[in-house]
Amino acid sequence: MHPENTAEQAGHGDPAYEAYARAFGGLLDEYGVAASSSFVEVGPAGRIFVTRVGAGKPVVFLHGTPATSAVWIPLVARLRGVQAYLVDRPGHGLSDAFDYSELTDLRSHAVDFVEGLLDALGLDQAVVAGNSLGGLWALWTAADRPSRVSAVIQVGAPPGLLSPRLPRIFGPLSVPWMAKLMRRLDPPSPGATRRFFKHMGDPPALLNDKLIQAFTEAQRLPNAEGGMAHLVQRFVEWPGRFTDRRLWLDFTDLAEIRQPVLFLWGAHDFLGDLTFAQRVVTALPNATLIPAGTGHLPWLQDPAAVAAAIQSFSAN
Repeated sequence: MHPENTAEQAGHGDPAYEAYARAFGGLLDEYGVAASSSFVEVGPAGRIFVTRVGAGKPVVFLHGTPATSAVWIPLVARLRGVQAYLVDRPGHGLSDAFDYSELTDLRSHAVDFVEGLLDALGLDQAVVAGNSLGGLWALWTAADRPSRVSAVIQVGAPPGLLSPRLPRIFGPLSVPWMAKLMRRLDPPSPGATRRFFKHMGDPPALLNDKLIQAFTEAQRLPNAEGGMAHLVQRFVEWPGRFTDRRLWLDFTDLAEIRQPVLFLWGAHDFLGDLTFAQRVVTALPNATLIPAGTGHLPWLQDPAAVAAAIQSFSAN
């Protein structure tokens, strides 16, 4: 199924979903990516939108927040020998809305979701790749369900490593009235999207207009605020730190993750520089660090190099 045909099947009557689905489909066409999209049922998360690209070793891709699976398209266009599963996490993109404010345990939710997703996809085990918060979900699952995750690929830094502290932007987002004010003062637009990527260290001038449009349309979806603001407000406190000890991984936690872990880390990632990255890698028993690009989404600057690294790592 082409993504442009999924909004109606998902039961979303809001035109914003149709606009996003068109932007997603346009992005696939722009990069010449042959893909098939469908919905799978994953427990309490409901219907989850998954796009399959390529053939080979299964790699499940989990995007960050705020984002959708569309951000991976410039990367998977370069991947070979990999069956990529691009997933809209609960409450994001074309997946069902999800009320994170009702959760009591984000880590258990994330791990149960990834395990249920693998079940729904018919995968006993897979490499799990993640960016930002999606990367943290991948590490949690590797630690808590080691039999289901053969390896982890971190493309861009995940939060919650070695400290509960988060970047300053999470502080205002954790306060409901501040989050609403920020959204009102800078509503979703191509200009706001470019400023967002610049803040994360990714030069906006290098970004494809189709990607900017898809990301912008994703922020206009009815579920966008719940998928971002409600999650942060439930599990982050002022001035910007996780409220639950289980949500961040210290040296002891990282030492328990035995699977191979590949870090593709931008030199100016807003979650930490390469010196910090090396501290994280040293804490893991079986990890490799490859500097890539400058920002939080390094494949947007150098998709060929990031794709080559993933292909080599996944082949082992």
